[in-house]
Amino acid sequence: MVTKEICKLPSFLSPALFRKIDLDCTGMTRDAFIKCWVDGNMLMLDIATQIFEILKQPGRKYLTQVDFKPVLRELLATHPGLEFLRSTPEFQDR
Repeated sequence: MVTKEICKLPSFLSPALFRKIDLDCTGMTRDAFIKCWVDGNMLMLDIATQIFEILKQPGRKYLTQVDFKPVLRELLATHPGLEFLRSTPEFQDR
């Protein structure tokens, strides 16, 4: 997985990262992804700043609650320990 191998980030950030890089949602090659990662100077940032840059909306210098929703959805969908919450719509809405 590119997110873990190249970026050294947790896989639950994959959807947010790819939405940030692949704006048209058309897909991209591994080489194109690496070029975007390197050209965006992401290698020069610490992990916390990388995550901040991935999650924040373009043009903003801050995060909002909405920015975390894709990550929370991915965690809920993939984490085996949270499987019991998948069928709980009232939890998911919060």
